[in-house]
This record gives sequence, C-alpha cells and structure tokens, in this order.
Amino acid sequence: MKSLLLLTLLLFSTLSYSQEICNNGIDDDDDGLIDLVDPNCLCYTSSSNYIIENHNFENYSNCPSRTSQIDMAYPWINGTYNGTPDYMNNCGYIMPILNSYPNLLNFPSGNGIAGIVIGDSYKEYISTKLSTPILNNTNYQLSFKIAALITSMVENSNIDASTLEPISITIYGCNDINNVPVHTSLSPNTADPTWIELGYISYKPESIWQEVTINFNSTIDINTIMIGSPELLPPGYVYAPNYIPYFIFDDILLNKTNEYDVIINQSGHLCSNDLLLTANITTPTNGNVVYQWYYNGDLILNATTSTYNVSFSSTGTGYYHVRVADDTNCYISPKSRVSNLLPIPKVIFTSPFCFTTTGSILVLDNADEYSIDNGTTWSSNPFFNLLTPGYYNVRTKVYNCISPIKPVYINPHINNLPNPDVIINQPNSCVDLGSITISTSSNEYSFDNGNTWTTNNYLHNISPGDYYILIKDDSGCTSLPFLITLNSYTDNHNPPTGDRHQYFCNTQNATLNDIVLHGSNITWYPTITSTSVLPSSTLLMNNTSYFATQTVNGCVNPTRFEVLVELTDTLPANSYSKSFCDDLNTGSKIINLSAYNSYLTNSIGNTFQYYHSLNGAENQIISDKIMNPTNYNLTIGNHTIYVRIDSQYNCYNIVKLNLSLINKPFLTINDIIPICEGASITISAGNGFDDYLWSTNETSPSITVFQPGNYSVTVSENHNNITCTTTKNFTVVNSNIATISQIITSDWNDNNNTITVLLTSNSEGDYDYSLDGINFQSSNTFNGLDNGEYTVYVRDKNGCGEVSGEVYLLMYPKFFTPNGDDYNDFWKIKFSENEPSLTIKIFDRYGKFIKQLGANSQGWDGNYLEKPLPSSDYWFIVTRENGKEFKGHFTLKR
Repeated sequence: MKSLLLLTLLLFSTLSYSQEICNNGIDDDDDGLIDLVDPNCLCYTSSSNYIIENHNFENYSNCPSRTSQIDMAYPWINGTYNGTPDYMNNCGYIMPILNSYPNLLNFPSGNGIAGIVIGDSYKEYISTKLSTPILNNTNYQLSFKIAALITSMVENSNIDASTLEPISITIYGCNDINNVPVHTSLSPNTADPTWIELGYISYKPESIWQEVTINFNSTIDINTIMIGSPELLPPGYVYAPNYIPYFIFDDILLNKTNEYDVIINQSGHLCSNDLLLTANITTPTNGNVVYQWYYNGDLILNATTSTYNVSFSSTGTGYYHVRVADDTNCYISPKSRVSNLLPIPKVIFTSPFCFTTTGSILVLDNADEYSIDNGTTWSSNPFFNLLTPGYYNVRTKVYNCISPIKPVYINPHINNLPNPDVIINQPNSCVDLGSITISTSSNEYSFDNGNTWTTNNYLHNISPGDYYILIKDDSGCTSLPFLITLNSYTDNHNPPTGDRHQYFCNTQNATLNDIVLHGSNITWYPTITSTSVLPSSTLLMNNTSYFATQTVNGCVNPTRFEVLVELTDTLPANSYSKSFCDDLNTGSKIINLSAYNSYLTNSIGNTFQYYHSLNGAENQIISDKIMNPTNYNLTIGNHTIYVRIDSQYNCYNIVKLNLSLINKPFLTINDIIPICEGASITISAGNGFDDYLWSTNETSPSITVFQPGNYSVTVSENHNNITCTTTKNFTVVNSNIATISQIITSDWNDNNNTITVLLTSNSEGDYDYSLDGINFQSSNTFNGLDNGEYTVYVRDKNGCGEVSGEVYLLMYPKFFTPNGDDYNDFWKIKFSENEPSLTIKIFDRYGKFIKQLGANSQGWDGNYLEKPLPSSDYWFIVTRENGKEFKGHFTLKR
C-alpha cells in the first residue's frame, strides 16, 4: 500500500513539474502561467544597456518628504525653472490622492515614481543628463510606464482622468548638457530653440498603469532630455486649484533600436484595417528560423511567420511579442503596443505673411477625412486655406476612428522678411562718391523704396543721399524699407546758404563779416568769375553783390553763392509762423518768445519787444506790451504777436510772430479692456484720423485682438506744416465665466441671515451678484435675508457668461403643537434635507437627551419612549456638514 502511494506521488510530482511548451497556448507545467507569461518561456530578450540612469527612480539621495523633490532621485531634475515635478517613494512621501487609486500604488518597477502637472497655464517636465549621448541619424526607442489622474489643491478630486482628451507625451532634447533647467513656463523648444522635439506618443489618459513607446531619430547629438507636455494642449487641460491634470511615470527605458535582437515594426493602422506587424531581427541567425506571435503574453494560434496582420476581427488592441528561435538561440522582442487611437495629426501651418491676411493648415497624415473645428465638419481635402487668425482643433478620421486633437494657433501678426545685411562705403574724397552692397542673398533688390527692382545687389559710384533698401524673395515677399544715408564728403559740393538779399543799417558800417551765411571756411569774391579774394573786413556797399564759396574737408566748392547787399534806415527783418501740438492736452502751452528771435532777423545786437497789437508796437504802449516773454501762455487757437526789433544803429522794424496751438487727437480707448476667454474683441481708435499705427503693425482704424496682453495705438492728424500725434497704451485682460468655489452662509435668524459667494482663482473677470437674476450688486455678500431656499447668480460684467448655485438658509420653528390635528405636529430644522450629514440632538430643560434626528427625518413628535412629554421649553444642538454647531431652544405646546 505504501509502495503504491509512493508511486502515485512520484507520478503526480513528475506530471506537476513537466516542462512548459511556449507555443501551444497550454499551461503545460500546471503553474497557472501560459506561454510567455510563464518565466520558463523567457529566453534571451535583449541587451539591458539602457542609457538613462536611475530609470525606475529607485536610487535617491534622501527619502522625499513632500512635493517638488524630483532632484532627490538623482540624476533627475526639474526641466524648467517654473515647474517643480514630484518624486514619490514608499520610503517617504506618497501623494495622498494616490490612496484613492489602489491600483496605482502598485508601482511597475519598485518603490519610486515621478509625477508632473500638465495644464494650460502651468507645465512641469522631468529632465535628466545623459552619460551616453543620443547620436544623430540613429534610431532610438523610449518606453515608459504612465498613468493619469485629476488632483486638487482644495479637496480630493473625484473627476475621472479618462475625461481628458488624448495628449502627445513628448520627449525633447538638447545638445548642451548644462542647458537645464530652462527659464519658461511653456514647452522648452518654445522658450529656447536649442531644445528640439525628438518624438511623441498619443496617450489616452487613464488611471491605470500603461506602457507606451516612442520611436525617434534625432538630427543632432543629444546630451540632455526632457519629458512632458507638448507645445500646445488639447481643450480641457485647465489648471485650477480644484482641477489639476496629473501624470505619473516609472521605468523610463531608452536605448538604440538595434540593441534589441528582435523588434516589431508597425505599418498601417488598426483603424484602417491594414495594420501589419513585422519581426525585424537585428542579430545574425543560425540555421532554421521559427517565429511565434503572442498577444498579451498568450500564444496566437497559427501566427508563425515573420509578419502578423492585426484587424478588428482578430486580437485587436493590446501588447504583442514575437519569439524568434534558430538552431542555437531564441529571442523575444520588447512589447509592441497596438492601439485603435489614431496618432495626433501632424500639420504644417502658415500665419498671415507679407501681403496676406489669412493662414492655412495642411494635415500630413493619410486619412479618410479631416477636420479643423474639433470634428464639427469634415472634409476629404487635408488642406485648409483662407483661415482667419485664431485657434483651430485639428482631427483626422479613418473608418470610425477619430484622432485626438492637434491644437493649431494661427498668429494674427503680419510679418515681413527681415532686414538684409548691408555693406556701406561712405564717400571719402573730393570725388564725393560711395557704394552700397546688400550681402543678404535674395531674388531682387531695391535701393529706392521699391520703386524699381534689380537683380544686382550693389550700387557703385553713387552720390551722397538717402537710399531706402528692400529685398524680395521668389514669392514676392519683401522686407520693410530701411534707410541708408551716404554722407557727403564735400557737403555735396554745395555753396554756402543764407538769404540772397540782406539789409544793413546805413550807420552800421557793416563788412563782409556781418553777412550771415551757413557754411565752412567761406571765401568772398567781387564777381562770379573773379579769382581775387576779398578780405572779410571789406566795407559793404549799397546795392552791391558779393559772391561766396565754402571749403569742406579741403575740397573747394566750385559754385558761388550771390548775396545782394542793401543799406537802409529800416532794420532788415521778416515775419515768422510756428504751430505747436498741445502734447499734454491741457489747452495751453508755455512759450519762450525770445527763442524765435533768430527767425525774425539775421542781424545781431538788436533789442526785441513783444506787443499784442501793431499800434502798441509802433507807439511802444506799456499796457499792450507782453511783460514776461520768456513765459508766455499760449492757448488753443491762432495768435499774432507783434515784435518790435530795435537796432543799435538807430533803425527798427516791426514783424509778426504767428503762433498756433492745436489740440492733439483724443482717444477714448480704456486703459483696461476685457476679452472673453477663447473669444476675440474689436478695438477701435475712432475714424477721421490721417494715420494709424498699432503695436501689431496694423494701420487700420480698428484691430481684432485674440489674446490678452499689452497693446498700443498711435494716431496722427495733419495740420498743414505740423502733424499732431497721440499714443494710447492699453492692456487686454482675460475675462471669463465665474466658477463658484464656495457659498458661505450665516443663518439661524428670522430675517437677518447672510450669504457670501466665493470664486475660484481662475475666475478672471469682473463680476456682480444677484439672488433673483434681475437685480445685481457688486458686493459678493447679501445681508438681511429671510431663511429659505436661494439661487445665487454670478454674472461677468463684460458679458462672458453667468453661473448660478443653490443655497439654503436654515431656521427652526419657535414652537410646535403635537396634538394630532395634522398641523404643526412635528418639529424639525427647515431645509435640513439639503445637508444630508446634518444631525439634530434634542434635550429637555435639565439636559436630558430626548431624541436625535437626521437631515431627512420627519421631525420630533413630542414623545419620549413613545410617551408624550409635557409642554415646556426644549433645547437642541445642530451639527452641520462642515462640523459647526448651533444651539437653540423651542417650545412644545399642548
């Protein structure tokens, strides 16, 4: 009998520990594990020469004690100065909200993970420096475990992360190993062009651990990487105290693709029913090669070739392996994830440029249909043009699969080609010629503000003067004109300048030195052709012409300037006009009248007096004289000042000084202009001005603004010989529909209760408040209220929307009469049913506990142990949902 039992046990032991066959879909060794799930089936997988240190966050300098300590998991650090990723480890800090997700607490690879926030106004990135660089033009594979949840700074969130749109989890790289952290709250490549996007994976957020893979090939060597948010986020990724999209990472593996002995290449897509998996063997094989495909670790029957077609009718989404065996070795590929999630579309887009006011979007993905309005409308054409500036949500559709959103922003600003580089040779000899060479290569060049164009990029032997330089490319786009000035070496061989008819007093004994001319090294001659030089002390003769030249940089001007001299008993002078803009818009301007003396006469040594009338100037009437000419108050309008000029040689003249003060343009644009979130606003400077220039480079009377920020506009009005301008700086700020965070009540009064409405920090508008949706107030507190049910309305004053919330002001009856007449037979707290956790305890006047009521109770019937209690005062304690207590008393009447 013992021998038979021993034989049975031996047979059972032999059967129980038979070898697992890895390609039959059967648990051959009875260990509950089948095929690749069974460790006995694991053969040579690949090299583990991963190039990211501490890939599973197991090594640390100190156990984390709070958030924002990613640097404790060396060499991981925060990728940007503004973002502070988290490090969590079972040895120390674990974010409390993870306790609401027990499945996430089972970390994929040990005890440590990293966490980042991805929101519209706040993004975090994890970054690490590489001990072995990523080489350019080399294929790499990055795989990692990831999960998502919605957290909150206010209270635990019960929002499902799967409500988030799919997102492109992106890897960035930089050649400079020390260029981290980056000073930005945006994506690194937006703030610093030395950071480039290496690749991304379209990930559907879920609160379960998933493995994803990014295959990429870099154009440059990379020494440091960063992982996190894409440049633009899909809708829904708001960052608010009670709504924070949060992503956790573990087991981040990076390696060259050819380090794996066998990998799986994917072509086609599950949605188009043409997905083909191909086993790519990167190591030499020996003899006969056998393939076996697996789905989620289980064998796929009859899948024994180097390729496997995946369709809707076959295994579908999940993880695939291929096991390759030859005569001496076997290899297992890394996981290859098959998803019915279409990739986030790749696009090329243009913003308004040069002569255009619209942009375009070209979707590069092959698909059946395309949409740029989040799937509202679809087109079979992947190209969309004539698009006005703003945000667009691009999706693709293949069969019944719709891709995640690719946000695209078409910038409203119109750009030109940058100004070209220019080489200038200034004139440096009496020949007085220079040259201009445009060193920036282009199709055509202009030196005269675009009036004419040439294919020559230079002008040689050109005269001094102003040249306006532009370039033009093959699309007709031009640069903005910019001024190049060639300065004359000889003052353009010009003669001196001045008045050709000059007057002097007979008694002055004027000489050539007294003639007023503008020039350098002036020489005088008696005739236009004479070579005899006149001394500067030569006395001037009446009705006589004198001829002058000037010498500049040793170059004698060949042209002579003629001055006719007239000797007279009247001082030579002329009237002068000047206009001013009222720059301060005060209606007046302080003028120094003596500042214009030189415009009235060229002679020197004169006395100037200023009068309101010609008669006052002629007769030197004291009451008409302007006594403080250096501080003259000029008011709006035209004014004539009569100036009496007396010479030291006993001759005088009276001339007019015509002064005008003109109002500047007046702009009615507010300093702060609200814009509803996601909308646009048209801002007008008003019509009727001669010129407009906005900070956006637009020149129309109004502009359309899509984004908050600082803006300005300058308008001009032309008034004959003067142009008055006004510049208005203003700020466009976000305004949005409010989000109510809390409604605080102070109740238990008959008619003096209060309600206070608190809003979340992302409520950026200007709001007013109402209890009836009709009568609104600016205060968020309502006083003197009766108890009862109320609806609170919060309205954005700028028309961006309205929200409401219900609130109940609690109160209790002062007495009740439980006499069985079905009227006032029960005592309870009014509206208590709206606070399910509210409790009421009732005591008699001696403190004896009588009854406890719940929020939904019918109330107390006046009985204790089913016996009626006498008429008396009774006390109660109410404990509310927020833990606060209220005590009071009431009367039982019988």
